[in-house]
Amino acid sequence: MIQQSSAGQRMGHDDWETALTGLLDDLLQTQQAMLEILDQKRNAMVRRDLEKIRELQPREDQLCQQLTACQERRNELLAMARVAQLPDGNLDQLSRSLPLTNDSGVREKLSNASHRARLLKHQSLTNWIIAQRNLLHISQLLENITTGGRIAPTYGKSARVTGGFMLDQEA
Repeated sequence: MIQQSSAGQRMGHDDWETALTGLLDDLLQTQQAMLEILDQKRNAMVRRDLEKIRELQPREDQLCQQLTACQERRNELLAMARVAQLPDGNLDQLSRSLPLTNDSGVREKLSNASHRARLLKHQSLTNWIIAQRNLLHISQLLENITTGGRIAPTYGKSARVTGGFMLDQEA
């Protein structure tokens, strides 16, 4: 949690830089760890390795909580910028308004964080697509099991399901 210096007084320039750098360092580290977990999860889903997926879940949950904490810190920092009458639209605007000691370092970290956020979105979408394909495959397997692999009309006067392991009335 970001705290204002001296019991609510305005933060000095060094305090802003420290807060920005600390947040970005934590964010970049968490994003990198999440990218690694999502990559491992994607590989496990492709291999249908349920044990590995279960093993990765607690770490993924922990990283989601860390990303949420970074988001909350970002929001607190921007709220403090609003109170200090500094640009509060995003961290880039805020950083450009401050005379930072290591101006290019903060901008580079902001750029890296933005790039990694796009990669995380891409990885998450890829994993979602793989999960949907696996779900479709399972659905088709269940349909084959229940109908015995025969395609039959599901409605109409002569619609009658015959055969299939689960629906076979003769068994």
